[in-house]
Amino acid sequence: MIGSTATTESPQIKLSALPDFVRRIPAGPYLALHPLTKITLALVGAIVAFGVRGWTGPAVVFAAVVVSGAVAHVLRRMLPFALATIPLVASILIVNTFLYPNATDAIVTVGPLSPTWTGATAALQATLRVVAFGLSAALFALTTPIDDLLVELERRGLGRRGAFVGLGARGASANGRAGAGSGRCSEGARHGH
Repeated sequence: MIGSTATTESPQIKLSALPDFVRRIPAGPYLALHPLTKITLALVGAIVAFGVRGWTGPAVVFAAVVVSGAVAHVLRRMLPFALATIPLVASILIVNTFLYPNATDAIVTVGPLSPTWTGATAALQATLRVVAFGLSAALFALTTPIDDLLVELERRGLGRRGAFVGLGARGASANGRAGAGSGRCSEGARHGH
């Protein structure tokens, strides 16, 4: 390679600096799926996680998402998404376990509150639903470039307005992440920096 210089940058930095038309096509059983297929899988996962009663629906979605995340090599990057559900999961567990209506199978009585087995079961099922849905959305977000999705949606009739809104949202989220990392986003804007 004549005229090339060696750099110490990591391959990820090089790939993100390349224009979209030069970047490598994703390889692997899940990454190579069509963007509309991935969004369909995420939507079906949400419907099954919340629509199928009992343990079966959310457990199947959770297992499928974990296996797909492992195959796509993004399982570790999905961890922050799972951790983001902690406040909601905590409230579900507390409220359902202690205040489940018409439950008579108390585990123990603690003052005026009585946690019940029925409430605990409902709380665990709801927790599994929330985590399965959250990870399903995370898997989609981590494996699907928004540009590819918008191109496919536009190709199927989304229109320029929808693509403009989608790209605007993409730019706003990228700018927000960049500004949040600098620590002086709003302060600099107020003082003209």
